[in-house]
Amino acid sequence: MAEWLVVALDVVSFLAFSIALVLVLRESFEDSRPYSRVIKLFFALAVIVYIFVAFSNILEHAGISAVLDEYEDYVEILFVPFVAYAVYTMYTARLYNDVRRAGELLNSEHRLLTAIVDTSPTGIMLVTSAGTIAFANDMARETLRLETGADESLSMPGDLTCLSTQDSSIKPLSLESLAKGTRLLGSTCIVETGGKKVALSVSSSPLGAEALPGAAQGSVVAFVDVTEREEARQGLLDAQARYSLDLERTVDERTVELLAVNRELEAVNRSKHEFVANVSHELKTPLSAVKGFTDLLLSGAPGEINAEQAKQLQLMADSSQELLALVERLLELERVESGHAVVTPTNVELGQVAERVVDLIEPLAHERGVTVVLEPTGGVIAETDAGLLGQIVRNLVSNAVKFTPRDGAVTVKVFEVGEYRRISVADTGVGIALADQERIFEPFAQVETPADDKPDGTGLGLAICKELASALGGSLWLKSAPGEGSTFTLEIPARYSAG
Repeated sequence: MAEWLVVALDVVSFLAFSIALVLVLRESFEDSRPYSRVIKLFFALAVIVYIFVAFSNILEHAGISAVLDEYEDYVEILFVPFVAYAVYTMYTARLYNDVRRAGELLNSEHRLLTAIVDTSPTGIMLVTSAGTIAFANDMARETLRLETGADESLSMPGDLTCLSTQDSSIKPLSLESLAKGTRLLGSTCIVETGGKKVALSVSSSPLGAEALPGAAQGSVVAFVDVTEREEARQGLLDAQARYSLDLERTVDERTVELLAVNRELEAVNRSKHEFVANVSHELKTPLSAVKGFTDLLLSGAPGEINAEQAKQLQLMADSSQELLALVERLLELERVESGHAVVTPTNVELGQVAERVVDLIEPLAHERGVTVVLEPTGGVIAETDAGLLGQIVRNLVSNAVKFTPRDGAVTVKVFEVGEYRRISVADTGVGIALADQERIFEPFAQVETPADDKPDGTGLGLAICKELASALGGSLWLKSAPGEGSTFTLEIPARYSAG
């Protein structure tokens, strides 16, 4: 019974190995090409070894024949080499296929990169450490007109020139400097070859980043055609230059015109001053005569006059006096504006000047019911003209009193501000609107006020004050608001300068 069981197991082994042989022969071993047939052969031989052993055991254990038994040991020895060689061949095939696929991928990427570089609008070159051009794309060949030698080597054309627009010492396309790994970033140069000029923006980077300084290492060069940009920039610069020239020419022409107008204005101004001076002088003589004869008639020396005659003569005398005062002010304004006002600087105590003016104006202020106050001062001294200064202060205080209503007050202050001295005259009058504050310093300008409060005047006082302040090297300004009074401030330097 045991022998038949062994025979049965041998038969099962024989059938199993036969099926395995069929499966091995059906397997294509696609992953192991081109060694698939060799691998299949050795796996098949290894399985056939065990088929032979199983068949020999069947014959032996079934008592049919033992003729094959003596060959079993020799045949079984072949199994391991067959399997080992098959496995080794599979491993070799796998390595071969990995290398092949890597090569195909590398070739594919190379073709893709070459296509991208060749179709790029940027010129690209590879310069070796020997100073030769190893590679250049189509744009580089076309732009630089590279020449191809018999051995397919590339070289620069003999007539090519490349001049840098930033630094004449830089040669962006010099193969000698590029062989040393020159690093450039957007260096613009004008390239001329074959009678054609283009502007290129050249960049380069060394290939051997770890090479010693100055050692040959080669470069990757990229350049872009910027001819249109440079032409536009040059056009802009030319337009700017033309505009500057046109502007300069226009300024010169306007300057000539303004000088001519200025000379005409100076001539007109001189004529005006001469006219005012002549007319004023011509008016003074007859007016003085009228005033003199009127006073003589009023005195009764030529004979007795009645009351009506005296009244009319008094009107004539008053009108003559007003006309003479007007003529005197016109003459004074003409002298100041024409620069004929003589300034005699001395050391002046401003408080004393202000005190004399207040004493002089006090009777007029008392008559109008206005209080004039001079705040105490502590010896404020300035080098200036006492007469012209007193005239300015007198005009300011007199105007303040005239424009201040009854029971109002006028305050005069004298103080120092650094290198300057100031005299301010503040009143509690009607005030002056902002729109009128510049106009009141013009000749004959008067501010509109209620009819009952408007004093007599010619409108020349403030104009004369402003001109006299300028003659003293100072200035005069106003701070006022309607209903809040006005403050006129005169500022002069502590030391007078004729300039």
